Amino acid sequence: MDHLTLAQLLGNYGEFIGAIAVVFTLGYLAVQVKHSRQSLDASTRSAEENRLVMKISGESEWMRSWNDVLSEVYGSAEKIRLMSRGLSNDPQMTDEEYMAFSMQLILILNHHHLSLQMSKNGMRDQGAHQALENFILMVLTSEGGRSWWDRSGFVMDQYDHVNALLANEPNVPTYTEWEQLLFQREEMTPQL
Repeated sequence: MDHLTLAQLLGNYGEFIGAIAVVFTLGYLAVQVKHSRQSLDASTRSAEENRLVMKISGESEWMRSWNDVLSEVYGSAEKIRLMSRGLSNDPQMTDEEYMAFSMQLILILNHHHLSLQMSKNGMRDQGAHQALENFILMVLTSEGGRSWWDRSGFVMDQYDHVNALLANEPNVPTYTEWEQLLFQREEMTPQL
């Protein structure tokens, strides 16, 4: 066997071994891609589950906090009367009563701001946030609520957002209608 034949034979063996190595390499890469995809899918599922848990936890904490606000604003007959007088723009209110009424509105609007931020970041259900905005509109479309907002609302972080809501004022019950429904004393008879 001469050198040229030997070189061709060795070249053929090299090509054969190279082809086998390419097949093994492609198989190895296919397995690695499969494992990477499975790992990515698991990470995506885990991240989505964590996001859902965070959203539920945030919503739960928001509801507890909202209940605290409602308790602070409407937690006694005196506070209910104060809120009612303030929203009806009672001219008999003292400066101290008006300041307490202002603090009640600020509590409600601070909580609205939190809900707005959570909603913008996907951490709050849009329907739940819309219900709060309807409540805000009921309060701020009352005579006293609107008067307070026009004088003091500019200090609130969500001033522009609330002004846009008020400008597009949806068909929400007035605070007086809502208050009458909430505090009616007669028994409701179910229709059969």
